[in-house]
Amino acid sequence: MRWRSWSAGCTPRASAPRSIPRGNGIAVSAGWSFTAFSRKLPPVIKRAAMWLGMATASWLIALPAPAQPVKVGFINMVRIERESKRPQQDAERLKQEFAAREAEVRSLHAKVTALQQQLESAPPASVTEAQRRDFARQAQQFEQVQRSFFEDLERRKAEERQKFLRDLQAVVNKIAKAQNLDLVLQEAVYASRGVDITDQVLKALAQSEGGRR
Repeated sequence: MRWRSWSAGCTPRASAPRSIPRGNGIAVSAGWSFTAFSRKLPPVIKRAAMWLGMATASWLIALPAPAQPVKVGFINMVRIERESKRPQQDAERLKQEFAAREAEVRSLHAKVTALQQQLESAPPASVTEAQRRDFARQAQQFEQVQRSFFEDLERRKAEERQKFLRDLQAVVNKIAKAQNLDLVLQEAVYASRGVDITDQVLKALAQSEGGRR
């Protein structure tokens, strides 16, 4: 099953843009006034200095503040599926839940198979129309019971799977919040820069599984 990644419920935090200190006019440093200084300059130098000051101030204002690095974690889903006891516990519970219906399917299958072999081994002339209709009825009943059994079993498997994934999501979110992770990914896509929290997730799942029994 392919996983989507988990968000830890946080977003990268960017620093607030710094304000540019201003004096009387277009000043770029405290205590310095372009207006007062420009009175002492020739017109050409005034215009050049004004243009340079405005361009510098605009560049400083437009420059974005550096964002803080994103702290990434990851989990190994192959290990979680293999080492967690939860999937095996769910499978065992479903086996017990559907044991009676599975026995019914097996019984009907045995009866239909035996009847089919009986009809096939008998001389064609000795098989009555009533026997053929009875076989067709039992075969149809078997198919309906078997189809209903597998549909309900698959539905319950999907329900238990969704419960497991919700519990896993809650565990991952809790660990990510405790470690200030901004993002949790499936598998080691960014293993060189990320934090492997698989062991912590398995431990937390084991504790929750113990409480379920």
